[in-house]
Amino acid sequence: MPTKTKPFYTPDEYLAMERIAEAKSEYYKGEIFAFAGASINHNRISSNVISELNFALKNRNCSVLGSDMRVWIDDQQLFTYPDVTVVCDKPQFYDKQKDSLINPVLIIEVLSKSTQEYDKEGKFRLYRSLPSFREYVLIDQYSVYVEQFWKIAKDEWHLKVYDDLNSRMALKTVDEQIALADIYHKVEFEIPK
Repeated sequence: MPTKTKPFYTPDEYLAMERIAEAKSEYYKGEIFAFAGASINHNRISSNVISELNFALKNRNCSVLGSDMRVWIDDQQLFTYPDVTVVCDKPQFYDKQKDSLINPVLIIEVLSKSTQEYDKEGKFRLYRSLPSFREYVLIDQYSVYVEQFWKIAKDEWHLKVYDDLNSRMALKTVDEQIALADIYHKVEFEIPK
């Protein structure tokens, strides 16, 4: 009995389906993957970061975008939805619909148990192929823990870890700081059993 092959979709076929779909999905090299929902902590952290960045960058030529902004990585054939994306100067898009950004400078992901491996390793590797991409922040939703990576040279990235609620993260690409207390505002961590 022949094995069933997965359907292959072109980027444009995926976009045609995605633009009318009720739920989000990601695209990677011809395959489509369903997108899971997010917890209240995940949503609070994303909202907090977006609010802080919007306020900090309100008089700058940068835009802060939430998880409904799709990012296209041409070199990797990936459409994905980062939790928070920052683009500076003029946004550039995959096509005239202007719903798939191609030039983010900063991407922030809130980690969940189901996606943290992919966000930390797979996605970071894929994001690094974007010429505009210069900073990546991973925020744990289960404890106070943030990893910040910024580009130093072509294949060289620096890592800084924050695990103190009283500390401030200095974002390199936009030259702004965010207090961890503001990132984790109203976040309630689960008490281990």
